[in-house]
Amino acid sequence: MPTKKLVVVATIILSALVVCQATSLNQSITIPSSGSILVTQSTGAKSQIRSTSFGESDGQNANWTLIASTCASYGINQVCIDSVRNYIVTVQGTWPVPSLGYLNLTWAVSAFHSYGIKVFAGMDPMFKSYSGDGINRDSYIIPYNGNLSQLETYTAENGYGWLDIANPASVTLLHKLVNQLVSNYSIDGMTFDYLRWDGYLMPYGNYDMQQFQYDTGLDVGVSYSQWLQDVVPVDYPYTSTPTGGNGKYYAQFMEWRNNLVTTLLQNITQWALAINPNLKFGCTPHALVFSSRPEPDYYTFRDGQDPANWIRLGLIQWIAPMMYPNSNSTSDLAAFLNSLPGLMQNEENYNTGGPHGVIPIVPTLTSGGPEFNNGNTYTTGDFTSWVSSLVANGADGFNIAYQTGPGSASQAAGPSVVSYLAALGLPNPPTFALTNITVTVSGSSATVQWKTTLPANSLIIYNTPTAIYTWSQKNATDMLSSGFPYWQCSLPSGTIVSNSTLNTNHVFILTGLTASSYVFQVRSTDPSGTAFSTQQTFTV
Repeated sequence: MPTKKLVVVATIILSALVVCQATSLNQSITIPSSGSILVTQSTGAKSQIRSTSFGESDGQNANWTLIASTCASYGINQVCIDSVRNYIVTVQGTWPVPSLGYLNLTWAVSAFHSYGIKVFAGMDPMFKSYSGDGINRDSYIIPYNGNLSQLETYTAENGYGWLDIANPASVTLLHKLVNQLVSNYSIDGMTFDYLRWDGYLMPYGNYDMQQFQYDTGLDVGVSYSQWLQDVVPVDYPYTSTPTGGNGKYYAQFMEWRNNLVTTLLQNITQWALAINPNLKFGCTPHALVFSSRPEPDYYTFRDGQDPANWIRLGLIQWIAPMMYPNSNSTSDLAAFLNSLPGLMQNEENYNTGGPHGVIPIVPTLTSGGPEFNNGNTYTTGDFTSWVSSLVANGADGFNIAYQTGPGSASQAAGPSVVSYLAALGLPNPPTFALTNITVTVSGSSATVQWKTTLPANSLIIYNTPTAIYTWSQKNATDMLSSGFPYWQCSLPSGTIVSNSTLNTNHVFILTGLTASSYVFQVRSTDPSGTAFSTQQTFTV
């Protein structure tokens, strides 16, 4: 019986338990003290997320049957398909009337599902204003550039612009797009890119003034010109170039615009879950960088991306931070490879509470092509060295941005992904799934069991009465002298019990428990990686 071979029992603060690939179960559960065995989930997480992404050019004329079979042959278990960009609905077809794009996404979902591959629809919520139905929505675009002498309004027609999400009409538009996407397609979830501002110097529209005043209670009743002076900094960040502003409420403005992005993500996930409560969500933010500063709040401050807070609020179930080299020069490639351990450590220490923590970290990489790095391409050797480094430092898999290859409609967009997948040795080792977590409570003991589809080792972390992972809000002073808030997830704490024997049935009997609620997480590891659950609870 596995519980007779326990090799580790300790109460510690974890810095790194197992450095392997991982993915978590996507549903939290509560087990009451009923004394009966409760099956919590029949299907669970894979030991490694192997993901590829498809760009908008694949929305038409792609051979999804061939693409899906190719992905399956290399062990890909998740795909992300760019489906909705606000300036055009790419796979979905002309909104609100589905066209050929409707059939393409329908065919894509059906093809991938036939191989057991999950399909996430990609959405860029804040990039440009939708114009696929012929309606001019230039008024939805925010004024750009924080220099008051150069304040401009960009339009969809001139090729650039960002959606003003303080405009109620913009929110209504996004609501309609999400409703149509989720109502019409059997997707497994959504993934978000461009869920951010384009740098420090936005949004400065009239709707933004109104929303800022409403949310903060500051500058109520002042003119638009006065508000601009109050929320625009005295100088451009990190330069001495004057902007024309006085910066009176610049700190409050920067925090407010972060909250506006988080509120948008809350709305999108609520809209989608109201239609399909089984959907899961991921995002592709910038990787956390310190940028020669003592705290990792650079992109949170600059772009309004706050993934740690999104994870804390339960809005995303996996994170795919973008990690791209600057170019394919020898020096840049060497510097990029050397930076990967630090990038992973940042993600683990701030966003997920260590490796295989709150949610999986699935770094987004690229083989290159016109979409990335000025058209640079990278060798299979470069790519495999990146994946090897990331996995060795706790990555829970990988996501290849914008695949091309057999069946793709964008063959000229970059090198075929097949050679890169083959160089990784895929589909070996095969991944396994963690399933059927059950708990039996009897007196002062609890029996926790789960299954894996391949033999793997076992580990459980449990704690009472607090959570294994906790969140704290920090105040960074490297960006603003007055401070700028950001969130950090703690490394896990609790009692660890492990069994190194490889089994498909995993059993732990926890004894000497006191009357209380317990929080726990289970993990199993084999050569393919680590599958792990979310935090779950039982009561003694």
